[in-house]
Amino acid sequence: RLVVNEVRRGRKAARTDRPAAIMLGAVPSATAALVPRAIGRLRDTGGPDVTILSRITPELGPMVVGRELDAAVVTDAPPGLPRDPELRATHLGDDEVVVIAAPGHPLTAADRIGIERLADETWIEDNAGSEVMLRQLAARARFEPRISTMADDLLAKTGMVAAGLGVALVPDLLVPSLRADLTVLRLKRPTYRGIYLISRTDRTDLGLLVDALGVG
Repeated sequence: RLVVNEVRRGRKAARTDRPAAIMLGAVPSATAALVPRAIGRLRDTGGPDVTILSRITPELGPMVVGRELDAAVVTDAPPGLPRDPELRATHLGDDEVVVIAAPGHPLTAADRIGIERLADETWIEDNAGSEVMLRQLAARARFEPRISTMADDLLAKTGMVAAGLGVALVPDLLVPSLRADLTVLRLKRPTYRGIYLISRTDRTDLGLLVDALGVG
């Protein structure tokens, strides 16, 4: 299957005089705005077409090594970046972690808050990595978060928060695509996660993609 796909992509590039299409993996939060914007920039400059596959970081590393993907946008949030000698990680930028709450939350008007002011809240979680970051933030503020791990993915997580079932940590990359009935609370002492593009070490033709993805 991989060989057939490579042949098809090569033929398409030869017919159109455009760079071969890129199979790009990305964590769900990156597919909300970062990756679509990058695809638009590539299109505007005559760059390659891009097909997106959304998966979590631990799944994307092996897919890049196995040549199912040309590259992937991942994060160093727990459990961290994939560790494989065949992979190169290019730092794209850092992403702040924020808290989302239902409309009308008492802290909505605050500029930045200490997370200890949310110590009595119920927290909605959807994956172990996000839960680790929450526990680290709570430990710094000397409280134990009450966690309700009920959401299967980010969409369900945001839906449960909008329904008033709790608050949640989400990456700032997700904020541009949040539904209108959510409030974003920013922390005085936030945590950050690094955003990286991983590719095989033998790939030297992804410079345009890296430039298009740069998040500062």
